[in-house]
Amino acid sequence: MESGSGIGTQGGAAAPADLAWARGVDAYTMGAYPQAEEEFRTAVRLDPGMADGWLGLHALRIDTTTALLHMYRHRDRFGEQRARHRRTLNSWYWLGWWVQP
Repeated sequence: MESGSGIGTQGGAAAPADLAWARGVDAYTMGAYPQAEEEFRTAVRLDPGMADGWLGLHALRIDTTTALLHMYRHRDRFGEQRARHRRTLNSWYWLGWWVQP
């Protein structure tokens, strides 16, 4: 890995986990949700600390509790892929009826 490279890059080129994440965002954007799930699962299998990969699974409503826990655990990397690829990806979490702002 080159000096200054991020965890998701190898030798200045995008690593397989990064490429899977980018393909996942593309599939999600096009509404190809099964393909998006496969790509985000590949991303977090290859790089379990990729918070944005977990965000993708959370956005798809795939095992949201696990995804949320992993996003929190790896919060120091939250936004890494979105910044690197200049892509957006959003999700939301229902806290319940009785949560006060």
